[in-house]
Amino acid sequence: MSELVLTGPLLDFGNSFWRSPLVMEEFPGLVSSGMQAIGRFGIGFFSVFMLGNTVRVTSRRCDKGDDSARVLEIKGGPSGRPIVWLATPGEAPIDGGTRVEVCLKAPPVGARGLLWNGSDQKPPLSLARVTAGLAPSLDVALTSGEVDNLTAVSGANDWISISAGDLLGRLDFRQNSEKSASAKSPYMRPMTDSDGKIYGRATITPEDYWNREAGWITVSGLRANRLSNLSGILVGEATTAARDIAQPLVPIDVLIAWATEQAELLGESRIDEERKAKSAETILECGGDIGQLPIARWGEDWMSRTDFRGKIEDRKELVINFEGEFSYDEDEDAMHPREFKEEFE
Repeated sequence: MSELVLTGPLLDFGNSFWRSPLVMEEFPGLVSSGMQAIGRFGIGFFSVFMLGNTVRVTSRRCDKGDDSARVLEIKGGPSGRPIVWLATPGEAPIDGGTRVEVCLKAPPVGARGLLWNGSDQKPPLSLARVTAGLAPSLDVALTSGEVDNLTAVSGANDWISISAGDLLGRLDFRQNSEKSASAKSPYMRPMTDSDGKIYGRATITPEDYWNREAGWITVSGLRANRLSNLSGILVGEATTAARDIAQPLVPIDVLIAWATEQAELLGESRIDEERKAKSAETILECGGDIGQLPIARWGEDWMSRTDFRGKIEDRKELVINFEGEFSYDEDEDAMHPREFKEEFE
């Protein structure tokens, strides 16, 4: 960033640089090149104060010399007074770019620290695991370092190509999810249109069975909000400035095709019938064809829609209960409890 940007749009809360006339002045031709900016609302930078009250930004334009490098420091949180000075030789990134430093409010491994795992009985998380989980689908490479240990966290768009188990482990980074990830991974498939564009990569996992942390909508590679009954990633667009709510961008025809494929995969699998039935509900919500997945239980047996239709087509009356399962009352029901359990239809 130039000094003009560093002291202007960056500090102007609610004013996005990418939506200002300054874009044309700073980067002529950039907008016409088709570049899509991540920033929209002009408030993203101020989120660093959630981590600490002292922030330092060192920046140099990649097409300018060392004399253009500037350091911006703010102490006392977002209401603190910004101070700017000329960077000393070697202080700015060698090849240009920006470095943001934050003095953390809490020790990283202490209670509510950045690497705290929710309990003193659990070992702290690694910085690589946290950053991968919070930014699981970036289109640039991500590395992290603790002390002198630099770790490659993820590659550009590698969420499309890494194993399903690795992707689910990345998303559910607070848990030791190797067992659940391996159980879910065989059914994970991409959501792809006819041109090969990928809008997501996921599998159906009914909420009762799996941890909710394994399914996310991401915006520009960063996780936004959780998915219900799905594990994996759907690419989305933020609907709030906080980016904590997003809508998936997958076209309906692509979603239908993916859901129908999930029905075929689950129908051929050896998972239990109840999970198949719960999955069928999600497939229907996505517009997919459930095929011969079970949808109802008759006594102890699960039935597909074809089986169910055959059971009821000759009956004169069908009673539907919207209050949950039918219950037995020995004071009112004229049958033995065993008969009710084994023969009730």
